[in-house]
Formats: sequence, C-alpha cells, structure tokens
Amino acid sequence: MRYATASRKLFVACNYTFLLLVSLLCLLPLIQVLSVSFSSSQAASAGLVKLLPVDFSLDSYRYILQKKEFVASFGITVQRVAIGYCINLLLALLSAYPLSKEVKDFGMRTYYAWFFVFTILFGGGLIPTYIAVSETGLLDTIWALILPGAVGVFNVILLLNFFRGSPKEIQESAFMDGA
Repeated sequence: MRYATASRKLFVACNYTFLLLVSLLCLLPLIQVLSVSFSSSQAASAGLVKLLPVDFSLDSYRYILQKKEFVASFGITVQRVAIGYCINLLLALLSAYPLSKEVKDFGMRTYYAWFFVFTILFGGGLIPTYIAVSETGLLDTIWALILPGAVGVFNVILLLNFFRGSPKEIQESAFMDGA
C-alpha cells in the first residue's frame, strides 16, 4: 500500500466498507435470535427485543434442557457426527489414494476422477435418495442419515491432490521400510 495510487486506496476503502456492511447483515439476525433467547418470554412475545436482551432470563434454556427429547436428539447428533466423520474419512482415503497413483494398468483412473466431479455438479435429488434409503431398509435408523452422504467428493478431490503432491521419495522410503 506504500506505492498505491489514490484510486487504489479509495477502492480498498470502499471494498472494506462494503464487506463490513455485508458481514453485519449476516451477523445481525444471529445476534437478534440470541437476544430473544436470553430475554423473558413476555418481552419476546411483545416484540420488545431488538439487539440486546430485555429482562434477561435463562428460562428458555432451562426449559429445553429439561426435555428428554432434546437430550436424545443431541445424542443422535453427536453419534451421527462421530460415526459419519470416521466413515467419510475412511472412504475418502480409500478412494483418493488409488486414484492418485500412476499405475499403467489402471487405465480407468481418469474416468473415475471425472465421475466424482460429475457427482458434484449433478445430484440425484431428494426423492431418489429417499427411494434408495427405503429400498435398502435403512428407514428409521441412524444409517439413513450417515450412508447417503458417506463419500464426500470434495474431500476425495482434496486428498487426491494431496497424495499427488507428496514426493515419491517418501513413498520409496516407506516401501523400503516395509509399508
């Protein structure tokens, strides 16, 4: 910025101002919802809460934590994240590593890589996913939430590029050590 022209400085200032306004537009609704949650129910239902809580109260949090449905739902969420993360990581590694290797016998490698890119651009949709889940007998199970999105294609592409960028000397060293 030391050698910037006046027009460049004006552009940067306008750019920062615009980005600050957009950030505020994204944050203000979240702040307002948080303020309503910390306000009393009378103030919230009367519409008195704007950006700061009115009649500060933790009653809504006490109420929700006493419900066994909330605790059960939170447990399912934690279970889904833990199992889903492990499965997603395992499947992404198992699909990205072979695609990153330059094996002459594996001529379909480019086809599979483009297949993954195609699935990013065009998804099946809600109804075909529901039909697939119901026909496999996964309805009303935790697996109906985990398996349809088990292979994160973006993660596969990231790992594919990571493996392609790793030096061959490391692979040769691992092979010599018995990996």
